[in-house]
Amino acid sequence: VASEGATRPVAAGMGHLLEEEDALREQILRDAVDIATAMAKLLPQATQAEMKLETFGSAAGVCTQWHRDRYLARSIVTYVGNAGTEWAEDGGVSLWHLQRGGTNAQRVAGDGWVRSAKVGDVLLIKGMQYPTPSSSILEAVLARSGIGPASNGRGLVHKSPEPSFHADASVVRRLCLKVDFV
Repeated sequence: VASEGATRPVAAGMGHLLEEEDALREQILRDAVDIATAMAKLLPQATQAEMKLETFGSAAGVCTQWHRDRYLARSIVTYVGNAGTEWAEDGGVSLWHLQRGGTNAQRVAGDGWVRSAKVGDVLLIKGMQYPTPSSSILEAVLARSGIGPASNGRGLVHKSPEPSFHADASVVRRLCLKVDFV
């Protein structure tokens, strides 16, 4: 995982997945190698990396609920679609509802707390296994009380954007590259 050479065979194997224009395919392959290389340097403790190139259309198979993931980190890039991944600022997240399966409206206090990556942005999402040292006693007390940051320093709360539709009512598909480190 930690060496650039380890990412090249994975990227070379992705070429057959796209039958799109050569420029897009080459951009995705370059991004896959560059992102995996950068993440390997940021996360030398990672034992495994996984790359996925996925298309999404309907709500089936996408993460429509606000959640945190159980890995070290994920980088995600949306290449095709109307929007990228959405995330919530810590101050607008209810840990109580997030941990107990509340509705999206209960998990995040409102749209004012929501941010969205644009198509083409690289979004680095810290997962729940991301190593975050406690910087102060006050921070530890706030985290235990549920008053502190919603992520408790571990795991960005995020979800897929709501599906959008063409004029003919067909869904706008998204094409995303995901690079996960565990």
